[in-house]
Amino acid sequence: MRLYRGDAAGAQAALRRATELDPLSPMNLVCYGKSLYYGRRYGEARAALRQLNDLDAANLGAGEVLALTDLELGLADEARAAMRSMASSHHEGEKREYIAMMSALVDTRTGRAPRVLPDLRPRANAHVDTSTASALCLALGRRDAAIAWLEIGMRDRARSERGLIALDPRLASLRGDQRFKALVAGIS
Repeated sequence: MRLYRGDAAGAQAALRRATELDPLSPMNLVCYGKSLYYGRRYGEARAALRQLNDLDAANLGAGEVLALTDLELGLADEARAAMRSMASSHHEGEKREYIAMMSALVDTRTGRAPRVLPDLRPRANAHVDTSTASALCLALGRRDAAIAWLEIGMRDRARSERGLIALDPRLASLRGDQRFKALVAGIS
C-alpha cells in the first residue's frame, strides 16, 4: 500500500476512489481515514472515521486512528472517549497494553499526569506497538528510549513500513535526529 511506503497523498487518492465505489466498506474507510491522518489532514480524517464509527462502533482500527486524530486536533476529551470506547470493547484483552500506552499519551500530551504509566523500558520480546511506545517516551522527554523502541520495531517490520514511521505525526520531533533518519532509510 502506498501509505506504508510514505506516500500519504497517493494513498488518499486511491482510497478516496475505493470508498466512493464501496462507501460501506469498513476496511476502505479505516485505510482512508488513516491516510488522511498520516497526511496531516486531521479534520477530514476525523469526518471519515466518525462515519465508520457510526456504522461500526466496535471497529478497533477506526477507534485507534480517531483517538490519534482527536489528539492532534487538541480534542483531548474526545480522544479520551475514543480510548474508553476501545477499552470497553471486545478487544480489551488483546490490546490492553496499547490502550494503556495511548491513554498515557493522551494524558501526557494534554498536560495531565498519566493515571497509569506502562512499562516503557525498551525490550525486544515485548508485544507492544513500538511507534506508540516511542511517541509516549517522546511526550515524557525520553528521546533515547523513543529511538530504542523504534529500533526494536524496525527489526520486526517489513521494509515498506519505514515510510509510515517517517510520516507519523507523533514522531515529528525526531525527524531531525540522525538516528531516526538512519532507521527510516534502513541504514541502522
